[in-house]
Amino acid sequence: MNSVQHDTIKANLDYDEQTIKELKSHFNAIIDVERKRYNVYNELCKTLEQMQKEREKIFKLKEIYMELGKAFFNVIQKLKKDDDPSDFGFLKLLEKRIIPSLNGHLEQIKQVRQNLQQYILKNTLELEWNEKRAIAKSKNDEKLSKIERTHDEAKRDKYYASQTLSQNYQTYVNDKNQEMKSMFKHFLNGLLDISATGLTEYANVAQKIHYTSEKKETEEFIAKMLGNQKQKR
Repeated sequence: MNSVQHDTIKANLDYDEQTIKELKSHFNAIIDVERKRYNVYNELCKTLEQMQKEREKIFKLKEIYMELGKAFFNVIQKLKKDDDPSDFGFLKLLEKRIIPSLNGHLEQIKQVRQNLQQYILKNTLELEWNEKRAIAKSKNDEKLSKIERTHDEAKRDKYYASQTLSQNYQTYVNDKNQEMKSMFKHFLNGLLDISATGLTEYANVAQKIHYTSEKKETEEFIAKMLGNQKQKR
């Protein structure tokens, strides 16, 4: 493993670390947005429930508000399934699956970076002792045998450091690639689940709104509220 590989591995780790931190920031922002969306739509559902029960006097509109509330509720349930702890909603997927996965990558990068630094140190020591051995040989130094033993130890340490780095770096790269694919697959499946539910629910309510006519009921309501004044006009 030469200096070019040192630089390449270091550059790759630096790039991965920066990218993963950016992804983590984006996903945390998505969590904040989706949590706000859940809370806002939850409040909207409560208002629609009040409208159909307490405020609205036109039965046809009550039906529409009821269907709207059910549709919004069914969609936000995909975000946060509080009633079923075994079933991951979209928010829990982000918080319990994706963010921890990214944190795991950062820990792996930290470990591989330590392995790389350790290898560079052992490699430097081996080169230094190799140079000392060459000088001792040229001078027929009486300490040559001792220097050679130390060089052999340095060589052995470098080998073990190289093996550790090689194994951990390969594991890291393979794990990262598989995890990234898996992470985005689950993320997209979550989005598709929300979108598909929204498409079905909202299409049904939109169709009901389109074909619902409250005109006759509204006229009767106005007549009741205004008494004979409508007829006098």
